[in-house]
Amino acid sequence: MQNGKSAGGSSAATTPGTGSLGAIIPGAVIPGSQTRQYGRGIPLLFACAALALLAAQPPAMAANGKTRLASDLELSTVGFFQAQDLIPKNDKPRTAKCLAQAMVMDIPEPDAAKLADVYEKRAKADNALAQKWLTVTKKDAPARNAQVMTQVKKICPDLGPYLERVL
Repeated sequence: MQNGKSAGGSSAATTPGTGSLGAIIPGAVIPGSQTRQYGRGIPLLFACAALALLAAQPPAMAANGKTRLASDLELSTVGFFQAQDLIPKNDKPRTAKCLAQAMVMDIPEPDAAKLADVYEKRAKADNALAQKWLTVTKKDAPARNAQVMTQVKKICPDLGPYLERVL
């Protein structure tokens, strides 16, 4: 870059301290830059206000407890299903997602939020709560297994036979 011109011949904002913010935020008015497309900085003001509103919301408000827990369970069960030979390779990610959604369906929102917080290391472990809702094998919790399998048959009936063999 020589004399404020780039190699392509176009002029760029080269005033010290301005950087290329005008190119990143169209319409932003940066003192000393050549990017003054929309006037007196109103678009920059709106962009800053929008970013401030987004930053003010805690991440937990982005999704409810059930959604967060289902996501956490899906991530934690994907590895388990990768090791299972009973499930076809193409169905393994979908099976993990189906099981996670089915497990969460019957959990009350406050319990789901607390379990999600535990998974995300925002709260101390609650073994009794985890035992109650997350133990789903036919051997260890037959009633909970029946509950989850009922949901599996509603959400993803084609994956039910795989999950019955695994659980």
